[in-house]
Amino acid sequence: MPQAAAPQPAIVQPGQYPNLNIAPQPAATQLTEVEKQALTSELRARRTAQAAEAPGASATSNSAALRRLGATHAQDALKVIEGN
Repeated sequence: MPQAAAPQPAIVQPGQYPNLNIAPQPAATQLTEVEKQALTSELRARRTAQAAEAPGASATSNSAALRRLGATHAQDALKVIEGN
């Protein structure tokens, strides 16, 4: 007795259209509105904390050090080149 072939998914069968009336199943569990709000508030708190770390204060001290280095670098380089 010949065995019947297993039915193929509708998408693979040429010449046929998929049934759009069947709701697709999600691949993963969806976030609830409460979980979404909790994650959003956590991310906003992290963003605020990161912005409050004030990178400007260290940039000011770095710029002063770089200005001192720039002022003396040319003189030091010439001393090395001339062998003084």
